[in-house]
Formats: sequence, C-alpha cells, structure tokens
Amino acid sequence: MSKHRENRVSVMMTSTIGAGNLMFEGMVMNISRNGFMVTGLPMRFNPDEEKISSIISGRQGIFKMDVRPAWVKDQGGAQDVGFEILGYGNEWIQLLDILDPIDKDLQHHTDWVDQAVENPKG
Repeated sequence: MSKHRENRVSVMMTSTIGAGNLMFEGMVMNISRNGFMVTGLPMRFNPDEEKISSIISGRQGIFKMDVRPAWVKDQGGAQDVGFEILGYGNEWIQLLDILDPIDKDLQHHTDWVDQAVENPKG
C-alpha cells in the first residue's frame, strides 16, 4: 500500500475472499479509497496466493475487486488482513464519496466563512 494513509471509514459489511481455489468469509470493519480491513479470516487463508479477489457486500451494494494483502495480524484462531485494492469500479469511489467526501473539510471551512460574512460581529 502507498505510504499515504487514506481516511478510514468504519463499516459493517461482509467479504468473500477468493484465493487460489478456496473461498473465505470475513467481516469488513473499515474501508478507504485504496483498501479495506477484514477480520475473522480463517488461518487457512494464504495471503501469499498469486491472485486474490474480493466481493464486498452490504446494504450499500456489492463491490467486486482484485486485491493484495498489505498486512496480516494473527488473532489466535483467525486473521485480520488489510487489503490493498488493485482494481475497482466507479461504484466504489461513489460509495466513498458519500461516506467520506474528499472536500468535507473544505466544505466545513466554506460554510464557516459564509456564516461569518452573512453575520459579521461588530
């Protein structure tokens, strides 16, 4: 994953991870524009598989993408895995634009300036 850390948005979604000929289920706990974190993947999941894909499902929709593990943390009988997204559709960006708009800080600043101009203290 890039060294630039994107904002993380907490979610409750499910993920089906395809690695080699095996499929694994886990819970997506957070997402960003570049990746997501899945908890509860079985220890049989091999993060070194050459081709890994994911289908993320939730009330927001279904998102299919090619991924690569960025980090793995052993949680006893399961693994938490951070995935870097290698390819995704426009729907993923639209979802993040809704959940974590890029210009939200700019919009907050603009709203504050507009209020100050409309209601000057003096």
